[in-house]
Amino acid sequence: MEAASMTKPTADQAEASPTKRFFVSMLTRDINLADAILDLLDNCLDGALRLADGGNVDYAQHFVKIELAADHFSIEDNCGGIPRDVAKNYAFKMGREPDDDRDSETETIGMYGVGMKRAIFKMGREALVRTRYGDDTFEVPITSAWLDAKGWEPLPINEPTEADEKLAEPGTVIRVHELYEGVSRHFANESFENEVRTAISEHFTMFLQWGLKVDLNGKPVEPVLVEVLVSERDDGP
Repeated sequence: MEAASMTKPTADQAEASPTKRFFVSMLTRDINLADAILDLLDNCLDGALRLADGGNVDYAQHFVKIELAADHFSIEDNCGGIPRDVAKNYAFKMGREPDDDRDSETETIGMYGVGMKRAIFKMGREALVRTRYGDDTFEVPITSAWLDAKGWEPLPINEPTEADEKLAEPGTVIRVHELYEGVSRHFANESFENEVRTAISEHFTMFLQWGLKVDLNGKPVEPVLVEVLVSERDDGP
C-alpha cells in the first residue's frame, strides 16, 4: 500500500474561476441566432404564466414586440416583469443554484434567466434590461467594460428618473447594442427576418391562436393553422 503523502497547507491558492470570455463562448456556442430569439419569447410567456399565479392565462391581454436591425435588437412585453429580489439574486446570475426552486410549482416553458443571458451574449456586447414589476421599475445594464473586466462584479441596478423611461405597464424591455458583425448582417437581412417570423409562427402557433400578439419589425406574426383530418369511416384512419 502506498504511504500517504505528508503535506502542510500554505497561503497560496490555485485560481480556478472561469474567464468571462470562456464562459460566454461556452454558453452561446450550441445555439443559433433564431433559437436565441425564441428563448427570449419563452421567457415572455413564462412571465405571463407567473402573472396568472396558477390561474388561466388570458393571452389576448399580452403582447411581445421584437425589432431586428443592423444596429440593435429589442424585445418588449407586458408579461409581468421581473421582481427586484429575483433580479438581485437569480435572473442575472451566471448559472442556477441547485436549491433554486422558484419554479417548482409553476409550469414554465423555458428556464428563467438562462435564455436571456445566452441571447444577449450571442448578439452583442452592450445590453439594457428595463423591467417593471407591479409599480417597481428598474434597469440592469450589461456593458462591454463589464464583459472585458476580469472580475465577476455584481451588475448595477438603476432606477430611471425620467417619466418617459418608465414602462406603462408591468413587463420587460431588453435592448442589445454593439452587435457582433455577423449578427448585424443577419438582422439587416430580410430572409433572416422571414426565418424568425416562420419559426415564431410554428413554435408558438397555439399561443398566437389563443390571442397572444407578437409583432416582428412592426408586422404581426400570424399562427400556422393546424388542421386535423378525421376519417368518417368506422374501420379507417
